[in-house]
Amino acid sequence: MSLLVFDTAGDSSKKEYVDTIARLGESVIKREDTIAQLLDVDFNRIAYLGSGTLGGLTQEAALKILELTAGQVATIFDTSMGFRHGPKSFLDGKTVVFDFVSNEQYTRQYDVDIMEEIKADEIVPVVVSVGMPQANNFSGTQFNFDVADLPDGYLALADVMVAQTVSLLTSIKVSNTPDTPSASGTVNRVVKGVTIHPFN
Repeated sequence: MSLLVFDTAGDSSKKEYVDTIARLGESVIKREDTIAQLLDVDFNRIAYLGSGTLGGLTQEAALKILELTAGQVATIFDTSMGFRHGPKSFLDGKTVVFDFVSNEQYTRQYDVDIMEEIKADEIVPVVVSVGMPQANNFSGTQFNFDVADLPDGYLALADVMVAQTVSLLTSIKVSNTPDTPSASGTVNRVVKGVTIHPFN
């Protein structure tokens, strides 16, 4: 809602964006089997990468994996540029990499570059580009949306549905119960035990 309020685009553009997001969301649900095929490898780690607005989305995606697998699948999140240094050492032969690819042409170059680099290293079993096809695309595995252009702030809403589906399927893959993923009770649907301290 705040995206629609603070976006300076006109109402007609915003309506078009919302209609597009709704259509993309439906397509993610219908393509659950495609996402399942992407996860049909032996893995116990997932790396989420992205830039700008989509870089922020990577944290939510990583947290959802940890939550729904009760920590059985390790995760890392980073920007496409930031991942090039120390964080890249997280990758091994049981890591799946997802990059939420920006629609902003300049930024997109860095997303594609890191995926090509990881693919060329031949360490991980699969690297997946999530986004919309443009002139500059990853040469490996792609989960594409069928529209040519959408601002990244709106694209994030479709991307997060992919991340949620990955988390759900991964939870099932590790024989966890998605509705009550934390058997120990350390993680709950409603946060418990938090004291709100007086603010002076």
